[in-house]
Amino acid sequence: MSADSENLSDLFGPSAAASVSTAANTLAGRLPDRRTSAVDAVAANATPAARVTQQPQRSEKTTPVARPQTEHRHDDGDADDDLPAQISVYVLPAVVTTVRRTRNGRTNAQIAFQAITALRDQLPELVAAHRRTAAKPSAAVGPFAPQPGDRSSSTRRVLWTFKATGRNQRVLDKIVGEAGAGSRSELVAAALEAHLLRRRQRS
Repeated sequence: MSADSENLSDLFGPSAAASVSTAANTLAGRLPDRRTSAVDAVAANATPAARVTQQPQRSEKTTPVARPQTEHRHDDGDADDDLPAQISVYVLPAVVTTVRRTRNGRTNAQIAFQAITALRDQLPELVAAHRRTAAKPSAAVGPFAPQPGDRSSSTRRVLWTFKATGRNQRVLDKIVGEAGAGSRSELVAAALEAHLLRRRQRS
């Protein structure tokens, strides 16, 4: 008999001590083992879904969308400032002959601009004289009277061209207005004929 049983016999007698000891052992068998942890008990009662271990969330790196690059344009004036355009002029045949003989490496544009610059102050009078000459009626041919479009040999003109950039065209148009000319062709023809043919006559 253990010490606990002996103490119970002294207190309650042998019969009562045996009953109390039996009841204590029965109760002890029903109690959970103290070595079982609370975590094990929770895990045992958990549902299968709850037992699934959650994986740590992975942070997905987003690739930045490349933005289209905007082309930067630097405009230093009008787009047509450096684009040459052809200008047609009707001049006396003698002008073409003189230009060919006295070109000296110059372009037609340089020859035209030099003539206009040299006679800038006289252009209004030269344009008016050129207009009168161009309107001079042609001579009759035998019994036939002159017809519209007929020209005398002294007023017959041929095509002559040069190229000017957008910037120089605007300068040319400004001088056309100052001289009272009806067109670029009239202005340039008046300046060329006065500048080249008069100089040829003087020489």
